[in-house]
Amino acid sequence: MKYPDGTLLAIGDHVWWDGGVATGRVTAICESSQEYVQVGASEPTILICYDGSHSPHGAIIGCPERLLADDGIGRLTKEEEMEVAAVIGCAGLALPPEVYAEMTCGVFADFKEGKRERWKVAYFRSQRPKIVVAVTPDLRAASIITQEDACIFPSGMLIKR
Repeated sequence: MKYPDGTLLAIGDHVWWDGGVATGRVTAICESSQEYVQVGASEPTILICYDGSHSPHGAIIGCPERLLADDGIGRLTKEEEMEVAAVIGCAGLALPPEVYAEMTCGVFADFKEGKRERWKVAYFRSQRPKIVVAVTPDLRAASIITQEDACIFPSGMLIKR
């Protein structure tokens, strides 16, 4: 299976998805009917774990091959990967250590007029956001925001946990 730009997808790739505003890792590429039926899909699909902390318990989102371009699927550059790791580290400083250690997280970008306005790191337990931390684009400040303000729910189809 290939990215919309024609390069090959690989398990472990760090990708943009959900219209190019969320990040995650490709955990499976299900091309044969046996593979995609096994994960509950009806067509060739990739599975993306949107857990930025790389926990083995992160939620998995499925994106059918035919929607890769529409969903903004694309590989992060090395610079973007380093920035996402820095965002997670910055957001973690706003939380008590026991909360940071117990939850998985997803990293999302807010854009306004084509420019990144802020990052959001949503900390999850049982697939529901419990705490959302906003991080400034320059990584100088992080603060806990309300779930209602967050609007972080991805548009992908939830396959399994």
